[in-house]
Amino acid sequence: MSYQWYKGGTAVPNATANNYLIASTTSADAGSYYCTVTNTCGTQTSNTAVLTVNDPVIITSQSGDSTKCVGDANMFSISTSGTAPISYQWFHNGDTITGGSLATYSIAAVSSTDAGDYYCIATNSCASTQSSVKTLTVNTAPAISQQSGDTSICTGNSLSLNVNVTGSSPMNYQWYKNGSMIGGAIGSTYPMYQISSSDSGAYYCIATNTCGTAQSTNMQITVNSGPSIVYQSSDSSRCEGESMTFKVVAAGTPPLTYQWYFNQNQISGADSSIYHISNVTSADNGYYYAEISNMCSSVSSSNKYLTVHPTPIISLGNDTTFCDGGSVIIGPGYGYYCLWNNGQIASQLNVTDSGSYSATVTDQYGCQGYTDTVNINVLKPYAYQDICMVTVDSATGKNVVVWEKTPNVGIASFNIYKETNVSGVYALLGNRPYDSLSVMLDLASNPLVSAERYVLTVVDTCGNESAFSTAHRTMHLTVNKGQGNDWNLIWNAYEGFTPSSYKIYRADTSLNFVNIATVAGSSNYTYLYTDKNAPVNVTLYYYVEIVHPNGGCSASKGQTNYHTSRSNRANTGTANPSSLAPAFFGTPTSGVFPLDVHFFDQSSGDPTEWEWDFGDGSIDTVQNPTHTYNSIGVYSVSLIVKNASGMNSVAFQNYITVLTTGVAEIDDEFVVKVFPNPYSGKTNIAYALNKPRKVVLEIYNTVGMKVAELVNDKQMPGSYKYQFRAEDYGFSAGVYYMRMRVDDEIYTKKLVEVK
Repeated sequence: MSYQWYKGGTAVPNATANNYLIASTTSADAGSYYCTVTNTCGTQTSNTAVLTVNDPVIITSQSGDSTKCVGDANMFSISTSGTAPISYQWFHNGDTITGGSLATYSIAAVSSTDAGDYYCIATNSCASTQSSVKTLTVNTAPAISQQSGDTSICTGNSLSLNVNVTGSSPMNYQWYKNGSMIGGAIGSTYPMYQISSSDSGAYYCIATNTCGTAQSTNMQITVNSGPSIVYQSSDSSRCEGESMTFKVVAAGTPPLTYQWYFNQNQISGADSSIYHISNVTSADNGYYYAEISNMCSSVSSSNKYLTVHPTPIISLGNDTTFCDGGSVIIGPGYGYYCLWNNGQIASQLNVTDSGSYSATVTDQYGCQGYTDTVNINVLKPYAYQDICMVTVDSATGKNVVVWEKTPNVGIASFNIYKETNVSGVYALLGNRPYDSLSVMLDLASNPLVSAERYVLTVVDTCGNESAFSTAHRTMHLTVNKGQGNDWNLIWNAYEGFTPSSYKIYRADTSLNFVNIATVAGSSNYTYLYTDKNAPVNVTLYYYVEIVHPNGGCSASKGQTNYHTSRSNRANTGTANPSSLAPAFFGTPTSGVFPLDVHFFDQSSGDPTEWEWDFGDGSIDTVQNPTHTYNSIGVYSVSLIVKNASGMNSVAFQNYITVLTTGVAEIDDEFVVKVFPNPYSGKTNIAYALNKPRKVVLEIYNTVGMKVAELVNDKQMPGSYKYQFRAEDYGFSAGVYYMRMRVDDEIYTKKLVEVK
């Protein structure tokens, strides 16, 4: 059996098998095929079989990779050849794209999810073919995903502004401040170093890529400055009790907080720019500063020192007692202004009067305080000592001055003065120490001739003398013949007090006096009484007597109480009951204490009793005594002599002069002259020096108290003259002593000042 295949009626070479295999068909193989089978029996032709040869699908072209921005349209496409029908299927990242069954695949608006690899499989009856993979790159426009926020920062610090941008690369950046481009600021980060206040502002960044731009929101940069001191209080001083305000002014970004410190310790509650102390005390002395803080930093003011001056509380010292004429200076010392409680304004007060003294003081810092109170007691002579009575002593016929001593008032002695022949001018009669008899017999008085007026002063323990007491005047009685047997009695009124009555006494030569009449006391200066029908042919004696209104006077250290004051005894004849004539002399009459003076009786009339008064409070009853004077001064001496027929007396005023140690009288030939002397008003003291000498010229009173210092200086050769008047130094007229020291020599001279 043989086989022959035919195509289109044409035998196919070598196609002689019962099958015809075309190993690889081509389009040329298409046609009608049949086969003839021949054997010996014949030939048989098969049915014609038509071979249709389809071409496999072939991609002839396709679109390439594509880059698009989100929202753009994109189309992938392929071109194919091959036997139809051809089917298509698009794939995205290996996943079948639903609806992607065309030769083209279009996306109207791409999104980021569309990015990826795309390919298409074309299929026909013959085969399938896959296009090459094409990538769709989907670029996104810039979008700010994150950015720096508003920032507050302190000067000097560093800062970076950042934006995180989503979007496709490449991405370009540009930073802006307050709308103006910042040169060189082209990164997603904008670093800022050492920030200053000029860096404050609104910042933003614009990001740009192929798809568009994106702008960040404004990033507000607030640059805060740390605190700095603009002004602060200086070192200060205050007085205790005053107020003090410390102040600091600071610049810097608010809020600023304050804290004050004292000596490095925090002051509780002192948290403002002002620290006020209402009443400073010594505990507030020290250093103060403030610490100012804000969100950036802290700064401290410099230490300022507060000096608190204590309130001046001054002690004026102990209470003081001194003699009148002296003084004491009180005060707080240098550097104080004082307003004294007596209204004076002075840093020191020269006190001469008693009182309680204190002051409001202001010190050199202007601090006002006070002193304590110091009590000053100025010992002044007792001003109320008075004469109790003056009378005529019936034993001696002399005037007697009687006083009652006031105890415990600082009296050292009493001076008794008698009025001179010049009205109102008194001369010293004598001095009596306090502890001696408070009676003075005026041996120089002559009550038969006139009435005498007396005053008393006290000398205190300081040697100061009081003013005159009230004057007391004796009564002087005269008797004149009247008509017939009448005798007219005339007497002056007693001065010193007003008696209630005057009693008139009369006696004959027996001197046994009887009260014959009483005359009422009045304001009359003189009184007249007529003794009618008086006895005749006999010498009559009269005296007038008054009674002390307070019952009398008790003289201390005396045996007699003086209740009455009597006038002189006046008589109708010329008889003298006593023929005694007292007389004496003493030697020496001047010298340095202690001074022994020998007294010699020179009386006539055969006295049998003697009573000496030496003027210093001492008495003696021997005929020729020796007396020692132990104190400087000038002393009057009196002598009373007695016998059976009566008594009489004599007195020498200022008879004995006792001088200080080393003092000698100078004679008128010396270069020191005192003129006039005695004097009224002022006296002159003149002297000459022939070489430089240290001269001290002083004046003392009779009790040894210095009343004036005229010179205390080193003087050159030449002539000098000074004047002295007791009144200028607060003293009255009287006897004074000039004491002059020239180098080591001392001279003295008695000065007698009269009114």
